[in-house]
Amino acid sequence: KEPYNNVVNVVSVVDLGCRLDLGAIGKALWNTQYNPKVPEPTAGLIMRIRKPRTTANIYSTGKMICTAACSIEESRQAARRHARILQKAGFPVRFLNFRVINCVCMVKTFLRVHQNLLESKFMHFCNCFIFITLKSI
Repeated sequence: KEPYNNVVNVVSVVDLGCRLDLGAIGKALWNTQYNPKVPEPTAGLIMRIRKPRTTANIYSTGKMICTAACSIEESRQAARRHARILQKAGFPVRFLNFRVINCVCMVKTFLRVHQNLLESKFMHFCNCFIFITLKSI
């Protein structure tokens, strides 16, 4: 039996460098969903693209959260494509401060896993928690 690992989901954040009118974007683009009745702090526009198959949550402050990519490079490419779609629609967006904020991986191993040792060993490299869900077979 061979152990394997697989990246399942990469979540990234991009600053688009300007404030956005989500209502106008929702009317101009076909691949979006926008509900203006949602209260302002959580109101966002959802944009989906097919290649790479990702979803972006875009906020009026100019922040964009890109989800469902399978690698960091795919997440960067998808975020750039979302920004480019907005540019082609006539909005003055830029691609600033790309950051990966979450990466979900699936690892199959046949060894014992000590979560507290993992967290203490790798806490210097990231400012997040290592969350492990164990499934016994």
